[in-house]
Amino acid sequence: MWLLASIFESFSNGYDSRIWAENLRVMVNWKKAFMIELVSHLSDDFIQKLYRRFRHTPENLLPDKDNQQEKTDFFFETLCEVTGLDLTLFFRRWYVPVSEDAYQRVIEKGYAPPHWLYHEDL
Repeated sequence: MWLLASIFESFSNGYDSRIWAENLRVMVNWKKAFMIELVSHLSDDFIQKLYRRFRHTPENLLPDKDNQQEKTDFFFETLCEVTGLDLTLFFRRWYVPVSEDAYQRVIEKGYAPPHWLYHEDL
């Protein structure tokens, strides 16, 4: 019964911190669905750009490898940069634990939100 209660709590509150855990085996289907939706809306062009941007970022500007929040924020901000889009609403809908500071930095860049975030239900 406790298992059902924890599952219900996860979906009723909308966020389960285990979803974006460091362990790749945790909530794998959720993470795959997130990436599939990104690719379906953006194409897969962003993946190569994101990888290239990561590989060319000086080590002192990379997030601390032991700090999950820094890594999540870096992924979010870099993805917005390489796509030229403000993906705040998309990340919020998927309950990705991006910090408010990272959201604010993206807002300050002035990227436009993608039109598909507002027309999915049409």
